Amino acid sequence: MLDSLRNAARSWVVKALMLLLVVSFGVWGIERSLVAPGSDTVMTVGDQQISSEEFRLAYQRQLANIGRQFGQPLTPDQARASASRTRFSPSSQPVRPSISSRPT
Repeated sequence: MLDSLRNAARSWVVKALMLLLVVSFGVWGIERSLVAPGSDTVMTVGDQQISSEEFRLAYQRQLANIGRQFGQPLTPDQARASASRTRFSPSSQPVRPSISSRPT
């Protein structure tokens, strides 16, 4: 069985398909750096782009707020452990209408 697979892999059709697969992944992988070189955008919400610095500051503010509620500082590791322990999963209900109304 392995011999038949090896023989099939030697055909020019399979080689062409493999080349197409490799090239498509190569283009897909480097497209982001070519389209927006040096972009610091972590996410885009509507027309607003959120930079990594803005995200980091918002994350730290939220950790500080939660830490004040508990009466002690909360580390990022504690926040991750707490989220995984409670299986925190934000609801998609508030976002769903916005996503479904966007043109494709």
